[in-house]
Amino acid sequence: MGTRWAACVESAYQPSQKHALGASSDGAQSTALGSFIDWVNGVEKHSSGLPGRCLVNRSTQLEEDYLALKGVMGGTGAGGAAELIRSMHR
Repeated sequence: MGTRWAACVESAYQPSQKHALGASSDGAQSTALGSFIDWVNGVEKHSSGLPGRCLVNRSTQLEEDYLALKGVMGGTGAGGAAELIRSMHR
């Protein structure tokens, strides 16, 4: 139900974002729940403190790559993995 509120008149979403949500017809198949999309956009923690739902896109699909790189690079290499993934998002 929460995703539906994002498309209502009172929402701060842009009209294009509201349209994209409305065009999504397969529910959980075209959306992702988590905080990765916030992180990749430079938001360390969402203001609500909760994970958010967003449409699956090229950026949300980078999460698997980030986790794999972080695992391979480990420790101090995690910062390099973060920069690489954020550069792929831009």
